[in-house]
Amino acid sequence: MSIFRNQLTFKEYTKEHPITTAILLVNTLMLFITFFLSVRYGAGVGQFSSRALIELGGLVPAFVTQNDEYYRLIAAMFLHGSLLHFLANAIIGIYVLSAGLEKLLGPLKFLAIYMLGGIGASLVVLFTNAPISLTIGASGAIFAVLGSLLYIIIYREDLLTIQDKQTIKTLIILNILFTFIGANISIAGHLGGFAVGFLLSYVLIKRNIFRVIN
Repeated sequence: MSIFRNQLTFKEYTKEHPITTAILLVNTLMLFITFFLSVRYGAGVGQFSSRALIELGGLVPAFVTQNDEYYRLIAAMFLHGSLLHFLANAIIGIYVLSAGLEKLLGPLKFLAIYMLGGIGASLVVLFTNAPISLTIGASGAIFAVLGSLLYIIIYREDLLTIQDKQTIKTLIILNILFTFIGANISIAGHLGGFAVGFLLSYVLIKRNIFRVIN
C-alpha cells in the first residue's frame, strides 16, 4: 500500500499522522500571527514584515551568537515569508511527504528526523550565512524528510511501492533543482537538512541486508 494515501477524512488523517498534523497546525497558527503582526507594523495586504518575522523568532545569526537567542534555531522552522511560501511547504513538504514518512517510521522516529533535521539546517545557516541576514521556513526540516526518504529508497526499498519510489525520486530531483535556481533560497539550509535527515536515518532505521538492487 502506498505511503501517500489520499481521500482521508480529517479525523482519519490526524489519527494516522498525529505529529504531521501538529506541525501543520503550528505552522498555520504562526502564519496568522505573522500576518496580523505585519499589519500592525504597516505592511501591505499579503505582505509579511521582516520586523514581524524577526520578532517572532526568525533566524538572524548575530542574534544567536551575540545574544544567546538559541530559540531562533527552532522558531524559524515554523515561520514563512509569504502565503505562497507557506503553501509550497505545507502542501507537498508537510501534508504529503512528512505524512508519508510518519506513516513509515511512526510518530517518534519521524519527529526526531523532522525536528533534528530542521535544527541541523538552522545550525548550518548559523555558521554559513551573513551575521545580519534573516532565514525562515520549514524547508530545512522538509529536506531532512527528503534525505530520510532517499535513505529508505537505498536501504529499505522493501517498504515502498514502485510508484512511491518514483514519486520520491522525482520530488527529490525537483526540490534540489529548485534549490539552486530559485530566488531567495537558503541553499545551505536545504542541503544541511537533507544531509542530517539521511544521516539520522542511518542511525534510526534498520538496513535490509538482503535487499536487491535493480
